[in-house]
Amino acid sequence: MRLDPRTQNMELSLVYVGAKGAGKRSNLSQIAAIYGPMAGPMLDVSDADSEESGSFLQVKLGKISGFRTEAACATLSTEALERGEGPAMLSRADALVLVIDSRPENLGENKRMLKALASALDSLRTSLGEIPTLYQWNHQDAPGALSPRELAEELDPQRAPGVVGLARDGAGVWETHIEAVKAALASVWLRASQPSAGQRGKEKVRA
Repeated sequence: MRLDPRTQNMELSLVYVGAKGAGKRSNLSQIAAIYGPMAGPMLDVSDADSEESGSFLQVKLGKISGFRTEAACATLSTEALERGEGPAMLSRADALVLVIDSRPENLGENKRMLKALASALDSLRTSLGEIPTLYQWNHQDAPGALSPRELAEELDPQRAPGVVGLARDGAGVWETHIEAVKAALASVWLRASQPSAGQRGKEKVRA
């Protein structure tokens, strides 16, 4: 998050995390189409050692509480997490969207992603419970797809909010994005309202 009261600019960081083929990039592609000219170009960064690529998209949200607000949306794969690339991105995240593949044969890959994510967050001395998190139950149209309830029992012990999605077709993408923006904004306003350690020290001295 970047919040500048002087220039009245704010940037939110939304990170879409998921296993290969879960639908992370499809989310960003659909978001870019929805925002149209309010979205910048979508950038893909390929890794020579992996078939998975990371994607980035900047979108203009307009004015929120007087601040010109943008959202930086990025994807983060299991492979990137396992290579130790997660902490740099996660340290800036205002909200996480966990894109879950509902196909039963990929349940293990979802668990692998969550394990790698937990490890990356642990290195930052934080956890999923401390960052606003939203699940997207994607590929719900696949034959034999596990239901959101079944997936939540396996993958979401904290029962974070969830949205049913078919990211390739756009279903659930906007709803997921808006809920992530709302969660990020709530977190930003909460942090902005809390005095820094230095401010708290000054208040004690004055008292």
